[in-house]
Amino acid sequence: MLESQRRGKPITQSQSLCMNTMGGFGYRTKAPRARAREDPRPGGPRRLGTKKIKEALRTCVLPAMERRLSIRQFYCAIRTAAFTRAVLRGNAPPIPLPPCLRSANSPPTIRASHTSYYLNRALRYLARALASPKWKDRCRIQGLEQVRKAQEEGVPHILAFCHFGPYHLLPFWLRAAGLPVTAFLGGKSNAGPGPAWFEDRVSPCREMPTVFYEDQMREVIKSLAAGNWLLMAIDSGAGHRVDVPVGNGWSFPMATGAIRLACRHRARLISCCIIDEGRWRFRIELGRAAPTPYLAGNEDWTRAGRHLLDEMLIHFRSYPSQCSSGLVRSFQPRRDQTAALTKYRPRTCCGVRE
Repeated sequence: MLESQRRGKPITQSQSLCMNTMGGFGYRTKAPRARAREDPRPGGPRRLGTKKIKEALRTCVLPAMERRLSIRQFYCAIRTAAFTRAVLRGNAPPIPLPPCLRSANSPPTIRASHTSYYLNRALRYLARALASPKWKDRCRIQGLEQVRKAQEEGVPHILAFCHFGPYHLLPFWLRAAGLPVTAFLGGKSNAGPGPAWFEDRVSPCREMPTVFYEDQMREVIKSLAAGNWLLMAIDSGAGHRVDVPVGNGWSFPMATGAIRLACRHRARLISCCIIDEGRWRFRIELGRAAPTPYLAGNEDWTRAGRHLLDEMLIHFRSYPSQCSSGLVRSFQPRRDQTAALTKYRPRTCCGVRE
């Protein structure tokens, strides 16, 4: 406050200009705060960030391109941008990996992984089109016959997946096939509106929610009780984990959320991987269900975790370029522990976005 204000004297024009200049260089004044409180919009004035602008452009432009171009033309246009983005991104320094994934450290593998990621990310914004005849034959599901009977009987399923391949497309392709799948994500449901590409108004399961959050466990339990399916990651998130041995002194700290839910609600626990076969053709591999004795009501879920990892390691070894950076960093040198069940701090992973 200026000395003239303390004495009750009027502020001159030069003093007013000085105050405005100070506020412009980082000195906070009371006027902007008052205007922020008087703003009639809920939450006060908001600025549209660069990420939100890019998200809005992708949501509008990519579906318009898909409607006007054939799949081949659309693929060629997106691939050029994806390859350029991958080249500009560069290669990360190599990290220690178990012998089964050593080839994932090579520069050509890393560049191919980045290109595939940017290329397949465009399909997230085409959730409404993936169920159309134009796209439906682009993804085949292996092991679908073995789960159809259980689906007709109303048995709930929990699909455990890792951040491998275009994992963000899993819920859309599964729902397009008529499977009542809802994805489980971290975070809070009141954090704001979700991404626009989570909308689903075309598939046969459009009346079901597309996503559950950590603070919606009641809704998750009701959905499982109704015989619906839940898609849940086992290589990310906070909470209890179990060290699953991989071999050669390495282990995989696996989140036990999916195993515990399957144990408590008598759901079938199945591994789920999606593989990019090139040129926007995909294959979803549904593994064998975990044996019932592995889901007994005890605190040792190592056998169930080992079953899931064995089903997935086959694909990790065959397609190392499709292992995300978060997945390969999950493998750690095995440590001698008195108890296999431990708690880990949440780790930064590539989540829906790398």
